[in-house]
Amino acid sequence: LKQVKNIAEPVATYKVLLDPADAGTVVESAGLKTVQKKGKRRQFAVALAIFLIGTIVGGVLWTEPWVPRVEAAVEANMAFKLPDKPSIAVMPFENLSGDKEQDFLADGIVDSIITALANTEQLFVIARNSTFTLKGKPFLVKDVAEKFGVRYVLEGSFQKTKETVRITARLIDALNGRQIWGGTFDREMSNIFALQDDITTRIVEELQIKLTVGEQGRVWRRETSSAEAYQLKLKAREHWYRITPEANAKARDFAEQALALDPKFATAEGFRGRSFFLESYWGWGPDPARAFSQSINSYEKAMAMDDTIAHVHPAFLFLYMGERDKAFAALEKAVALQPGGADVAISYANVLVMDGRRPEEAIKWLNRSKRRNPNLSTKQYWILSEALRQLGRYDEMIEVATNIQNKYPEWWWERPRLAFAYMKLGREEEARAQLKEWLAEYPEGAQAYLTAIKTFPKPLYDDTVGTLVKVGFPDPSKSED
Repeated sequence: LKQVKNIAEPVATYKVLLDPADAGTVVESAGLKTVQKKGKRRQFAVALAIFLIGTIVGGVLWTEPWVPRVEAAVEANMAFKLPDKPSIAVMPFENLSGDKEQDFLADGIVDSIITALANTEQLFVIARNSTFTLKGKPFLVKDVAEKFGVRYVLEGSFQKTKETVRITARLIDALNGRQIWGGTFDREMSNIFALQDDITTRIVEELQIKLTVGEQGRVWRRETSSAEAYQLKLKAREHWYRITPEANAKARDFAEQALALDPKFATAEGFRGRSFFLESYWGWGPDPARAFSQSINSYEKAMAMDDTIAHVHPAFLFLYMGERDKAFAALEKAVALQPGGADVAISYANVLVMDGRRPEEAIKWLNRSKRRNPNLSTKQYWILSEALRQLGRYDEMIEVATNIQNKYPEWWWERPRLAFAYMKLGREEEARAQLKEWLAEYPEGAQAYLTAIKTFPKPLYDDTVGTLVKVGFPDPSKSED
């Protein structure tokens, strides 16, 4: 700045350098320094603002407040150690249809998703028998994860109108309480298979599972092209699970209706075979031998239709036909087809105890099933009880069998087994009481029990029957005379 004559305030002056050698030379003055300082302060303020905005935006992106969250599970509180692979519990869908009759369809869709996911060994999937214990009950995602020892939980709702189905589902990472995927699916009933595939696909994608070619074929399998036949098969399955004479007859009827719509429906034929086997096994019909023959026929048809379905390989049936090698070959095939299935592991343990030669191995398979199905079914308890009996661990067996009786009083199997164990421990009075009460309630039980244990090797069979005869069991050798 320079003071100029007749001007009160100093004015800025500039010097122009014309020599090319002076190019780039900065001429300083007090005023120019002031302007430069103001410019630097402005640049700093802008940079600070950008930094703060970036920090805020980054924080928002990191926390994702728009993503729904739930209370997170605590790994230390889990009943089981987390598997070394993605683990999931698929919960029953809430039926919003206002029609309880549609439960079979909602449950069937969930069951199909569970089965599809269990067809790959890259996923750890909790069995239906355990997750469905919470059906119709309020639950927290964290409680589900901690109860079953899984990281991911799928929950949702189901609504059916006359011709359409809507499913709303969300997949939650329970360890951080964050929803990682959610969606609503609307489909025509005729395209219900696509709905199941869509949900299964999203789960596989979100959990970053890379399926092999063989696994892809099993996971995305279409059982039938008929939506109506599929619904009938779901009804057959629901009734078969109940294991009563009436429900078994209804299961067969639904399976046969499904086959009338699709004669090549292997799964439906498999359920038909199961129903005949149960009728034969439990003596529910007038001609058990004929029912057994019909069961063989149905299973042969099912395997000819599609032998890539785990449950159409009838290991138990082969065992009762006396074909042990075929029985265990069928089990190995089923395990290969559904490596993550709890039901397959239970079937393996069941065949092992009824074969009566490797009870220790049966317990190993049972433990494998228990991790995927921690809410033990009657069959799992039964297998454990029989394995302990064969191992001579009678005190443990009595404890298990008594628990079964208390939990499932209608389950008569434990009566003769308890009588056997009491007799082996020298508690004859208790053995007689068990057997007397059982035969009074179930007069035909003796013959049914003999039929059930006919697969035992002769030494085990003779010891079992001989011990029970001492405390009031009908002597089969005398009845044959």
